[in-house]
Amino acid sequence: MSYYHIIYAIFLSFLGLTCIVVTSQLSKYKHTPLILAPVILWLGLLAEGVGFLYGTYVTFDNGWIYNSANILFFTLFYIMMYRYIQKNKLKKLVGILSFIGVGCYIFQFFTAESVNVRLSISHCVAVLILLIMSVIYISQVLRSNDSFYFREHPEFIFIGGNLILNLVYAPIYVSSDLNLHIFSETFYTYVSSIHGYVCMAINLLFIIGFLWSKKATL
Repeated sequence: MSYYHIIYAIFLSFLGLTCIVVTSQLSKYKHTPLILAPVILWLGLLAEGVGFLYGTYVTFDNGWIYNSANILFFTLFYIMMYRYIQKNKLKKLVGILSFIGVGCYIFQFFTAESVNVRLSISHCVAVLILLIMSVIYISQVLRSNDSFYFREHPEFIFIGGNLILNLVYAPIYVSSDLNLHIFSETFYTYVSSIHGYVCMAINLLFIIGFLWSKKATL
């Protein structure tokens, strides 16, 4: 087993630990839209694991696995965000944005020259929509007259963590897709390593945050 395989195995184990911890705290938030969090996390672990094994032992053309997982990820995340929005006008806006984000991804997935290519344009659109939805939800909370206790809102940790992770990864995703040669391969390796560290930090945040949180409120 190579050094890369060992590191990746540790990475997958850490993701698995996050999934187990978040799922174990289900009783705190099962009455809220955050109930989709374990599904989203297990989906990510499954995609990473299957994609790694398929790319290592079957064929390197494993992009369809990650593209399919991204479509499901954004679909589930948008549904969760839609359920958190309370005002009807904003819910309609979020619904339209969700349709655009998932629709672009599906359209490019089936019209691209290969299902294994990176769908960078659709991915950036989906991430931008995720950012807009997050801002809408934060504004809704800040404008609420109800008292806000951070420990009773673990969705802030989950939404914020996934938003940061996607924003950090988007430039890497696009640059590698366009095969830009303005930077050396060492640079891309360095940037990818940063994304890996950010991913580990976000998962650690999920573990600590969900263990620290109390019963969530809507």
